[in-house]
Amino acid sequence: MVWDSEQYWRKAIQYAEMASEPEREAWERPFWLSLALEFLARASITKVHPALNADPEGDGLNLLYAFGYELKGQPKSLPIHAVFLRLQKILPDTFTKPRREFCDYFSNLRNQELHTSELPFESLSETKWLARCYDVCEVLCNHLGKTLIDLFGEEAGSAGALIRALKAEKTSAVKSKIAAHEKVFDEKPEEEREQLVLQQATLSEGWFGTATRIECPACESWARLLGTVERVSKPIYDDGALFVKNVVLANRLECKACGLVLADIDELHIAEIGPHFECEEVTELHEYHEADFGPEYDNM
Repeated sequence: MVWDSEQYWRKAIQYAEMASEPEREAWERPFWLSLALEFLARASITKVHPALNADPEGDGLNLLYAFGYELKGQPKSLPIHAVFLRLQKILPDTFTKPRREFCDYFSNLRNQELHTSELPFESLSETKWLARCYDVCEVLCNHLGKTLIDLFGEEAGSAGALIRALKAEKTSAVKSKIAAHEKVFDEKPEEEREQLVLQQATLSEGWFGTATRIECPACESWARLLGTVERVSKPIYDDGALFVKNVVLANRLECKACGLVLADIDELHIAEIGPHFECEEVTELHEYHEADFGPEYDNM
């Protein structure tokens, strides 16, 4: 099968080696690494199952190929932007939205290089992409049970140093943002601060489902923590009601009292806000097991 995780991994290594040959500011370097990143992403998704790499178009033939059936012609794999989206769902704690957005940006540059008359890599400074590329590669290597040394060899040392610098830069930016909002809030008149805190407390009573309240790291009033459902428990029957517990992955914080916004999982982590919270949702057993039955079943 051409959609094999280990083969994709070996191909990623080959292209990473090709990227190490040109001068550091040469356009070929980001070009080859953009291809290495794609193969690394496909290795990561096919490790879970090759079917995840199949383009759903084509009357299901690509999926059949992923399950081992022989087909005439070349099977079609999933577009790379969709691979990145699936990886974000598979690895929500590590392959975060900012990392996925960098991958989209980098692969778009590669597409411009291949399919247009433009030369997007010609004047691309390393400061714009190199540390972020290494950072994503480390996340995907970890998922594959590999290391940066396995992928980059001797270059792994400088890759690790750039990743640490990138994380330090973001940590400093987030902490500075929190401190700035704290300062602005503290400078407001006491009566206004008390009113804002009271308003947030009142608003927080209406937050439920994939939104919950948490103490704002800047002004200590109730802030709204938002997320997406990551896991759903089996139905629980208690006190005459059937419900499920949803585990929510937090990905955004908003505080109307001081104006602070933490826009992604990385910023929440730097602010030492837990990545998950739970919420309960009332359900029905019929809906839980048979939600997809059509009108014919309902009319029997």
